[in-house]
Parts: sequence; C-alpha cells; structure tokens
Amino acid sequence: HDGMRDCPPIRRIVAVHGVNVKTEIMYALRVNTVRTKPKTLTTRFVLDHDTQLVHEMPGRSMSGGIVYEQEGGSEPSGDGTVPLASMEHCRSWSKQLDLRVEHLPGAVHSTMLFDERFHDIIKSALVLAPSDADSGRRLQAAVSGGSGDLGAAPRKHIWQAAKDDTCSSWWDCPVDVSEQLTAAAASGPGGILRVQIRGHYYEVDLGRMVQTNLRFGTERRLRVVNT
Repeated sequence: HDGMRDCPPIRRIVAVHGVNVKTEIMYALRVNTVRTKPKTLTTRFVLDHDTQLVHEMPGRSMSGGIVYEQEGGSEPSGDGTVPLASMEHCRSWSKQLDLRVEHLPGAVHSTMLFDERFHDIIKSALVLAPSDADSGRRLQAAVSGGSGDLGAAPRKHIWQAAKDDTCSSWWDCPVDVSEQLTAAAASGPGGILRVQIRGHYYEVDLGRMVQTNLRFGTERRLRVVNT
C-alpha cells in the first residue's frame, strides 16, 4: 500500500508512538479437533501451542501460538497493543504533508497519555519556536543588494524552493513570483503572502522562509540566490 489514497487532508501530523514493548504480531492456528457436546459453541480454529519459530530471530519470540516483536531487533517493536508496522504507516504520507514521528521507548499503548514525554512533545508541536531576531533584517539586506541599506533599490534575485525535505536540490520560482517575493521581503520582515505557481496556490512565510502548498499541505524550504 502506497498511502496515496488514505492520507488525511491536513497539512501537518505529529505521530507519537510507544516502542520497544512486547507486542503480538502473528498467530499460529490449527483446526479445533476437540470433541464436544452438540449444543456447545466451539471455534473452528484455535491457537497451536506446539508451534515454534523455525529460526531464532533478534527481536522476535513465540509462545503459546503467538509471535511477538520485542526490543532487540533491527527495528523497534510496537507499544504492547499496536505493531510497529501499523503505527509507522503514516510515513507513507511524508511526501504529501509535513510529518514528524516521535518514539517513546517503553511507553505502553494504554497509558501513554500519562507519560510526561508525550506531554512535552505535544507542547513542542503546539508552541512555535522563536525565530532569529536578525533573520528579517538579513533577508531585507539580501534582497536590497547585500549592503543592509533598506532604502537601496532592490536587485533582481531568483527565489528557489527545495524539491524535498532533504533540501539537496532546488527549483527556480517563476520570474514574476520571484519579483513578488522580493518586493514583499523588502517591504518588511516576516510577511506572509499567497502566490500561484503552475496552477497551484502556495502560502509563503517570509519569516520562516517556507512555502506551503495549500491543496496538499506540503511545506518546503525557500532561499534567495543572487543573479
């Protein structure tokens, strides 16, 4: 499953998972061959308590017909109720929204809401970190020619947006959009405006230097390049 069709229509997700707790992930069943009275309700299949893992695996164990994932494998285990693979499905949405995944080692599914680490993550997600006080002035200096003179005539610059979260490659914004962003940055620090690029609408936050696709909620970094 590629996650393309079940991604929620929001811009940002902070997923918090308890990990490294022994969690059921598979079951070995056998046909129930116990003879009972005709009116007794029985199941067709029951756990096969005699089944064993063919090969021992780090982070895997089996008991009473149940296979568990647990701490010690190549990846963390689940939270005691939900397997890791199910909790991590949200990673398939990472290209469509701003995703942050946090693991809480030892946090159990049923009691995670009482974990102070969970509270700290929620606080950090809801409270914006303060921006650099000089970031707006530096941006204004850049778009006015690098001299720091805010009254200087703006030079032409190319604005670029990162192609992905790694910021390893960038694409140029159209000339008219670059001019619009340059003018907005020169008028004062920390502005927010909307632009249209190739039929898509974006919200640009000049204080954070990011653009957000208003349809998909995808957020990408911005930068200014001298011509």
